[in-house]
Amino acid sequence: MDTLSLIVAALCHDVQHDGFNNRYHVVTKSPICQMYGEEHVQENFHAAQTVKLLDISEYDFLSGKFSRKDI
Repeated sequence: MDTLSLIVAALCHDVQHDGFNNRYHVVTKSPICQMYGEEHVQENFHAAQTVKLLDISEYDFLSGKFSRKDI
């Protein structure tokens, strides 16, 4: 489980990164900043995008693979 978690985190770390840093988003009050807040803007965005991707059935490689005891 630890290894799988690390692989997923590595793959999704910068998913859909727009090339700007957190400071840029805060200073410009970008839509991403408005949606995800002024702290850890990009990190919150990347996590949300990962969850959205995993909600698409064809990308959800985790569904039904684990029981509660595995977690």
